[in-house]
Amino acid sequence: MTLTPSLYYTNLMKRRILGVLLLIGLLLTPLWGAPQIKNGFGLSIEGGFYGSIPSKFHEDPLPMRSHATFGGTIRPIIMGVGRHSELSLGLSAFYTTRSLTYGVTSWRPSLLVGASFSYTYNFNPKWSLSSELFAMASVNLELGKATPLFRISVAPLYTFGERHQLALAIPVSVDLRTDYIAVASTFSLYYRFAIKGAQR
Repeated sequence: MTLTPSLYYTNLMKRRILGVLLLIGLLLTPLWGAPQIKNGFGLSIEGGFYGSIPSKFHEDPLPMRSHATFGGTIRPIIMGVGRHSELSLGLSAFYTTRSLTYGVTSWRPSLLVGASFSYTYNFNPKWSLSSELFAMASVNLELGKATPLFRISVAPLYTFGERHQLALAIPVSVDLRTDYIAVASTFSLYYRFAIKGAQR
């Protein structure tokens, strides 16, 4: 049986999404205890896959356009709430490459810039789960046109250290745009520093 391009990309995305969900499930299995940053700041960098899902308006033959993406977030404010939770505010910038060419068509590269707000729950000294909301502008680098974008992201974190913390994370994100939506699956390194030390 010969797969059409549309069916091939659909099956590929199903396998990727299933793999990410299984990995998240494995990361969240051991749950106990909790360290917490009461007052600190952080910096994260990440990179990975970015998929633009065309709307009917685009009349695109593919169900998804594949890009690479990388960028980071500076979080000058991290504060503890209660015993296990943290809130943070950040400034973010991400670059999305030109999509892979199919036929004679590819989607243009873009730059995403804006602010973020995150909530993190610390299950134990190692494992956390973070959710983050982004309000950004998506700038088409070839046309010079900016459009609003709203991002929702969820990531499990595995953390090393106490006052100086380095966390490994796998964010899964959905971008809501005015003309189409996109999904991203990345790998992230997240450095956090507790100004007054970490609390258990």
